[in-house]
Amino acid sequence: MKYPQSAFPEIFSHTVNNETDVLHSTKCSCLFCRQTYDARKINDWVNDKNGVTALCPECGMDAVVGDASGFVLDHDTLKALNLAYFGEDYMEKHPDAAQKYIKRYQEGKITHKKENEALYIQYLSLLATSHFSDEAAYQLGILYQYGTSLTTKDPKAALSWFSSESLKNDGDALTHIGLLLESGELGKAAPALAYQCYAKAMALGYANGLFHFSDCYRDGHYVAKDIDFASQVLSNTMPEVYNRFSASLPFNSVPYGRAAELGSLSYRIGRLFEIGSPKVAPNLFEAVHYYLLAQFAFSSIPSETPMTGDIAAESADTNQRLTILAKLNGQERRDPQFDTDTFSDTITFFLYDPEEGAYHLPSPCLFRASFHDTETQRFAFEIMAPQPMIVCDVDDLFISPIRGRIRWYFEDVDDVEIGDPDNKPAQFDTIIGDSEKGYQLIDTRGKDAPHTVAVIHLLPPKGQPEEEKDEPDSLEVDKTIVEENRKKA
Repeated sequence: MKYPQSAFPEIFSHTVNNETDVLHSTKCSCLFCRQTYDARKINDWVNDKNGVTALCPECGMDAVVGDASGFVLDHDTLKALNLAYFGEDYMEKHPDAAQKYIKRYQEGKITHKKENEALYIQYLSLLATSHFSDEAAYQLGILYQYGTSLTTKDPKAALSWFSSESLKNDGDALTHIGLLLESGELGKAAPALAYQCYAKAMALGYANGLFHFSDCYRDGHYVAKDIDFASQVLSNTMPEVYNRFSASLPFNSVPYGRAAELGSLSYRIGRLFEIGSPKVAPNLFEAVHYYLLAQFAFSSIPSETPMTGDIAAESADTNQRLTILAKLNGQERRDPQFDTDTFSDTITFFLYDPEEGAYHLPSPCLFRASFHDTETQRFAFEIMAPQPMIVCDVDDLFISPIRGRIRWYFEDVDDVEIGDPDNKPAQFDTIIGDSEKGYQLIDTRGKDAPHTVAVIHLLPPKGQPEEEKDEPDSLEVDKTIVEENRKKA
């Protein structure tokens, strides 16, 4: 049935808060994709201030009208309604509608098919000429740089979008220009220009530019190979990136950018440990250490924002390298041992001050001793973290955030000094020491700072001089404690 344009506002009003309409309808039509289908196909709804609204099963948009509304829409009417509310003129006047479509398409809530991707590109191009121009231009650059299953790669189009006026001081866009220049996809490879792009992006404070800047020194692209310098550049960045990521926990709410940033950085540091340098021999233990952190960071990227391009490649390579090194070292994934070694593996991700020889925690924690058995030389204590602590056990290929209370068990303990004679929970924010000599927990804040909360002295391995001792054997922990800590992860 055809309806006059004067009826369009009333028809459109049935696209929101339409749960009753849709549930009582036989057929539904979508004003956005102009499809008509069985009302039973609708399974997705959005519940907001406007009420409960149906989402189209074909395109994912909230533009559904059920025939129980009293309106039965034919093809010509659907076309007219679509032009009125979702045509190019409408999107120009209502960029929030274009943004809504773009966001849902990126999240996979709109079917990825040729017609829908064409609209996605059309709306991005529309926004690229508005006050949303920087983000839209960047997304178009990414789309054409890597392509999709429906859109062919177009390096020149990617370069054009990344070179938009709105992105001239955007370090991420500069980094992608550098990648295009370095790859040779624009013609002849231009490593010198690529290096300049990375350096400028780094100077603007963009981590991705810094990562690729360090790659130039690691691989000797345009500059002389200097693995030690590449390692220094990355290592200096780790504390800030790690703290930014850990502050975003819990696990299911880490922003894409922070997860990808930590994953890329840890992956690169792992590679440097794996290949070594003229001055430093390869260290496969530390390589696994950082690959585990990279794998964890990549795995925390929200599922609705799939990895693409370099991030997807780095994640896949991380998994492959971990598999190879674990097989080479005879390592298997097991329950963690909350012992001296694991404590050491965990705190090395914290901010390390070489002048103080101290690790600074992202946020203060509480310490309380549990027991000290002088006969068995075992000591147990609890740490209560205000935010999830990323616990790492390299030998067991374990890494996971653990919330709240963590109970640690140390063996080969010579002596323990507790600052509070009543053993009340005490706050600390700094750790000094290592898994050979022991640890000192310090509170550097407050009027009595610095205040020693606890000192754990460890015994040297029997029969060996202290300077030549190995790390103590792992402590077997009761399964109940393991499960208690794992449940908090």
